[in-house]
Amino acid sequence: VNYGVTPASVHDRQVAEDLLENTTFPVVLADLGYLSKVLKQHLTRKGYCFWTPLRRNMVKAKQHNHWRLKAERRT
Repeated sequence: VNYGVTPASVHDRQVAEDLLENTTFPVVLADLGYLSKVLKQHLTRKGYCFWTPLRRNMVKAKQHNHWRLKAERRT
């Protein structure tokens, strides 16, 4: 587990790669603050399995936001 404390003006996506820099675990569960197609593509190319919930109005959000995955992310 890795974490960082930043000012409120810094967006979550800006520090995501720094947090993952020395991480060997390939699965990343993140919250909606990290939802970004570009970030997901970038991390997938680096070998990470990157999961964030989808917004309710996004296509297939109900299937994607399965309660078990959301519960795992909260632990």
